[in-house]
Amino acid sequence: MDFGGELTPADIAKIIFDGPPRPAGSVQLGLEDCAPPDAPPKMQAQILSEVLMLMFLEGVKVRYGEDKRPEKLTPAEIEALADYVRSYGFYILVRTNTLDEPPVVSRNERTELKHFHERFYDFDRGLWHEVAFDFAPVVTTDMPQADHTMIHKSL
Repeated sequence: MDFGGELTPADIAKIIFDGPPRPAGSVQLGLEDCAPPDAPPKMQAQILSEVLMLMFLEGVKVRYGEDKRPEKLTPAEIEALADYVRSYGFYILVRTNTLDEPPVVSRNERTELKHFHERFYDFDRGLWHEVAFDFAPVVTTDMPQADHTMIHKSL
């Protein structure tokens, strides 16, 4: 099924996150076009990370309502969202710390997708959530056409 055209990230998130999660790797977002083809790998990883974070934040709204803040997510809610993220071929990496200070920022150059992350602080619980993404392994099993969703749009 092709949902091309002028879909917004919120529209795409509604398609993906509304209802039960699809099998891992079964939703194709067409993210190969999200960065200029001549962009250096570091820039491609950063842009892809930003697109994935936007999709995640829109997915939080779809699953838990417009007022749900990412810093208020419980471990069970994060795990449920991880199933949706896997449906479009990525892992969500979440590190939660009960610190008054944010986790230390690495001084290493960020070059891979998993090195780009966002942090969310929940003042009520005194928790930091650090969220990043990484590529899931490619699934090589046959998938029936009826279970395959294609969403292609340059974001």
